[in-house]
Amino acid sequence: MRTTRKQIEAKFRNVIEAAGGRVATSYNDVGGFALDHNSVYGGWRIVQITNEAGGERDLCHRMQGSNFWQALDLFGSVLYAIRKTEAETKAA
Repeated sequence: MRTTRKQIEAKFRNVIEAAGGRVATSYNDVGGFALDHNSVYGGWRIVQITNEAGGERDLCHRMQGSNFWQALDLFGSVLYAIRKTEAETKAA
């Protein structure tokens, strides 16, 4: 399956927001999470903006689109399981 930029960006936004984070709106959006893509250097990675000058912290190594999609899928599934367990514990 070919994974498009639009699909990856949408899944990234969903996972970050479900985790309680926020997607950066610009290079100086301190605390926000951003996608970085560069096909020459190996694909996609997630960074967190650390200062107003655009400094960033790598949160994963670069991955090709299909592998990155699977990683986002895994994170989303784990997050869902954690939230479900928390809800069941509170209800008990």
